[in-house]
Amino acid sequence: MNKLGIVGAGKWGSTIATRIHETGIASISIVYDKDIERARLLAEKVGAAVARDLGDFDKHRDLLGIIVATSIDSLAHVSAELIKMGFNVLIEKPVAESLDKVRMLRNLAESRRVVAMPGFIVRFDPISVWIKNRLSRDKESPEDLYILRLSRRPPWAKANSIILDLAIHDIDLARYLIDSDIDPVSWSIHNLEIDQAFTMYAKHRGGSVFINVDGVSKNKVRKVIISLTKSYLEGDYVNQYIISKSEGSEYEHLKIKGTEALVKEITAFIDKCRGADVAEAPTLLDAEKAHEIINRVFSRKNHY
Repeated sequence: MNKLGIVGAGKWGSTIATRIHETGIASISIVYDKDIERARLLAEKVGAAVARDLGDFDKHRDLLGIIVATSIDSLAHVSAELIKMGFNVLIEKPVAESLDKVRMLRNLAESRRVVAMPGFIVRFDPISVWIKNRLSRDKESPEDLYILRLSRRPPWAKANSIILDLAIHDIDLARYLIDSDIDPVSWSIHNLEIDQAFTMYAKHRGGSVFINVDGVSKNKVRKVIISLTKSYLEGDYVNQYIISKSEGSEYEHLKIKGTEALVKEITAFIDKCRGADVAEAPTLLDAEKAHEIINRVFSRKNHY
């Protein structure tokens, strides 16, 4: 069985390790967290050893790869150390807190010839998979793309910018679905009493992109709406359905079923580590492109 390690035994790291263990797609061999007790509890749950520090991973050369799920400010440092040891890494979003650090990681991974895959999990959601397949086989081109992500964040998540925490997923998803770079035209970061909100309007080679992310709404909304030359697509990530309409036809409602996004993402990482060409798997160049947009946004919080 493929053996993986994990750094970070917090909420998300524990979720990843638990799902890998439950599904049997790989085994978790070693766990590290700065909080040794937290690492021990997770290791017991998934049948793994506990690392005392990152150096302990060097003793586990049979690992196919390591998942890095630390706090945002630790992602780049931890990933760089593991890459220097020659390990393949899956780096959870946003990969790093700055564009310079993402570029550093990409250059380092290329020089060491290891897989370094960003954790852009939304690409692997059944809704994204269905839409991407539809866009790939149709002769129509996407014109306008709308991405909505609304729901209140838990208190612990509010310590991070909503752009690095959530909007980076949608920036990457926009580029992935339309297979094009996007050029921000106007944007705004709203600092509200409850949480932040972020809106951005951008252009792409065939039309426009509108992204709206907030941590304010009491209702959870995750939607993608695409206007094509002669068709309309709407994907609901919460309820897992598609609304599709082609020219001259009625609206069609489709219930979508597919592999769980997290399981599909980890499987893609394993396949890449084993040398497979996984078309939907993001690269650090994709992370760099997303951070280039974020860097522009942070340089001027409101631009009209």
